Amino acid sequence: MFLTGGPKVQIKDVAICSFIKLCSKFELSRLHTFARLMAKIMTMVPNKSYFVTQRNIQACFPNMPSDEQRALAKESIYQTACTMVEMGPMWLWPSETVTGLVKKVHNEYLLDNAIAEGRGVIILAPHIGNWELLNIYLATKLVMTAMYKPRGLDGLDELIRNARERAGGDTAPANHRGVAKVRKVLKNGGATGILPDQVPDTEGYIMADFFGIPARTMTLLPALANKTGAAVIPSVARRLPNGEGFEIHFLDIDQAIYSEDEQTAVDAMNRAVEACVNVAPAQYQWEYRRFRKTGETGQNIYQ
Repeated sequence: MFLTGGPKVQIKDVAICSFIKLCSKFELSRLHTFARLMAKIMTMVPNKSYFVTQRNIQACFPNMPSDEQRALAKESIYQTACTMVEMGPMWLWPSETVTGLVKKVHNEYLLDNAIAEGRGVIILAPHIGNWELLNIYLATKLVMTAMYKPRGLDGLDELIRNARERAGGDTAPANHRGVAKVRKVLKNGGATGILPDQVPDTEGYIMADFFGIPARTMTLLPALANKTGAAVIPSVARRLPNGEGFEIHFLDIDQAIYSEDEQTAVDAMNRAVEACVNVAPAQYQWEYRRFRKTGETGQNIYQ
């Protein structure tokens, strides 16, 4: 492994890769016990992740009693810690071992029907549960082409690429060239997975409500659906308690996501993300600053 960048970047790269490899040595139940300890510390010591989690939950569930908001925030930090420590198994365990963690699949006919019709498939997969496990499971059903943006950490980038391609998938760069590749894949009946709740930096977005709050929202996913006719399938890999495994949920999609009107389609996409969140609210990554770029609304819930 050849490392580039300054000493601090190299140290961070080695530290993260070493942590991931260490986590791959333990079973899920042990990892979740460690995650519980991590979460307890994070909810006792002031930190940005816990602060943002609390702010997001307060904003998105304003009618929830304050004690339930606090309980949800603490459980969310634990679930996020579980996602972190699970990256070792997800990226380094054999694919068949990972898929063996799937105990039940809900509404699998939604995926099977799209495949049988020869349509392209867009997996709408928000940051909830374990989306890496979802990706590995989907690779048993179809060939996935996913866009990937390097993190600037050579060892980690290599580890992630190898992990995502080991089950026969493909990657495309997260740029215009990659979008063109994915569009062609979908037109030919292939599949891709898109995380629809990321905040675009400079282009490819409009403002749309997410849990009633205006948020900068990507237009890529509904644009691909409209141009290719691919089936959009909201998907969640929900974590079971005590390291018992996962259940995968495929959800119906609001047909408005195929609308030629961009606002209508993006609004439908955000409703699909909300439906995914409601499958397991604590397993959503509430520490992500979803509302940090609110445009002309002037809101900043993180101040």
